[in-house]
Amino acid sequence: MPTFRLRKNDGSVETVQAVRMRVDTDILHLEKRAAGFWQSEFSIRLDDVDKVQRRMTEPSGNWVWRTERIPEPTAI
Repeated sequence: MPTFRLRKNDGSVETVQAVRMRVDTDILHLEKRAAGFWQSEFSIRLDDVDKVQRRMTEPSGNWVWRTERIPEPTAI
């Protein structure tokens, strides 16, 4: 499962395993799929997020954190 790292404006970091990242009005949601439904793993106000990164695994097995663009808000 993909791993996301969120750097907050206060300097703290959250690491969350989730399948997708979604934004509605002013909240960033990291979600996973379970029993055919999307379930929230972690939610945070956009104002509190400094940077979102996604962990990629290189062929050598090393991890690389790639900065992700925060998506535009969508309707549920």
